Amino acid sequence: MANESVPIVVKRIKEQSFVIRENLYINEPNKILSIQIGFQLGFAIEMNFVSLIVIAYYHYPESFEPITSIQVENIFEISDLVQFKVSETEIKLPPDTISRLVDLSVNHTRSLWAKNVAGTVFQENLFPVTDLQMAKYHFPKMFEDESSPGDIDDLMNQMSRP
Repeated sequence: MANESVPIVVKRIKEQSFVIRENLYINEPNKILSIQIGFQLGFAIEMNFVSLIVIAYYHYPESFEPITSIQVENIFEISDLVQFKVSETEIKLPPDTISRLVDLSVNHTRSLWAKNVAGTVFQENLFPVTDLQMAKYHFPKMFEDESSPGDIDDLMNQMSRP
């Protein structure tokens, strides 16, 4: 299955929360904002649904107090999800599939973020573009190959072979 593309259907995108605290913004050219992005993965095998909640917030490096934050739930349908079941509490999706879910979820969050911050002091601070490393960092077990645990380079080479 590692070399096959797993079809993904976006079922739902829901903004669960958004907070903006413009009064905490420091208008200094050298003041840098940091972003934290986290994920919560859930699934319902019987419905073939995977939920990926993105939780993101901006803060100043010297403080983790959120200046603005957003939480977005993304529900995806993956046919025959049971094939990826590891246990009652764990699934292991192919690296390409989890990477696409992370990318789609961050894109959905970025769009809702941009809509919400339009006209505020944060309108120029958009979320970064994701890459394979974001998915690998947050979901490392999904990048482990049974024959070579933890070696993402070998796995990616296997996936690119015809």
